[in-house]
Amino acid sequence: MKNKLYMITAFLLLIGINGCKEESQIDIGPRGVGIVPIIEATGASFFDFLNMQNTEIAFDVKLPENISMDETSVIVSYNGDGQRVVVETKNSFPASFTVSATQVTQLLNVDINSVAVGDVFTFEVLLKNGSTITRSNAVVNANVACGIAAAFEGSYKIEYVSGAETTVFGIPIFINGEVIDVVKTGYTGRKFAFSYLGGDFGLIDLNFDLSCGEVIATYSTSGVGCGGPGLNLGESPNKYQFNPDDDSEFTISFFENIDGGCGGSAQEVVLKLIKQ
Repeated sequence: MKNKLYMITAFLLLIGINGCKEESQIDIGPRGVGIVPIIEATGASFFDFLNMQNTEIAFDVKLPENISMDETSVIVSYNGDGQRVVVETKNSFPASFTVSATQVTQLLNVDINSVAVGDVFTFEVLLKNGSTITRSNAVVNANVACGIAAAFEGSYKIEYVSGAETTVFGIPIFINGEVIDVVKTGYTGRKFAFSYLGGDFGLIDLNFDLSCGEVIATYSTSGVGCGGPGLNLGESPNKYQFNPDDDSEFTISFFENIDGGCGGSAQEVVLKLIKQ
């Protein structure tokens, strides 16, 4: 089913746009209150950083029942810098838009090779009725991200690959063969709770990111220590690649005792997670 993005309130403030302004450099004034169109995603909602030359987003602009307008235009800005340019204008509803990263970077005079993960292209909707143009609160924020087609969630079995197996106390860092649950914490963020220290202190979360083809462990506190730095977990300099289309297994490396707690030192651990 298509994802429907119902934009929050706001009636439109009617504004007159000077006819001698160029379409690529329009002054649309502040938002007001009025009709809120519906934006319905019909394709990807972000630009894929790993395929910027070919990536595109798609959405429909629909009007509420019993509302009519002559045409709609979509305008775009980049990272909130204030410059807005017209992407495309349609005169029938629902109006379907497919916009490529190549198209918008050319319109905004942005070097596509300088676009980075985390950048945002904001698409706003202008509605025209007669000689009056109004701007809606309806927007699409298309983030630049690395696409992840597979879920990377659910039950996985831990399999030891290499590195340390026991803590400074000689207690197991993990239980080989333990089945854990990978949970989504964000678009690229994941975590799983596992039996650190043999499970004597309960399950401990290991946070990680699926970042542009690499699995990156992020800082995770264990709540276990000896009065100084805790036995915490964190990023290893060695990163393992993952296939964004296949979540059947992936490998993660992390530092156990990254803060050197309890008189110990950081140790790298490498585990494979196999989907069950």
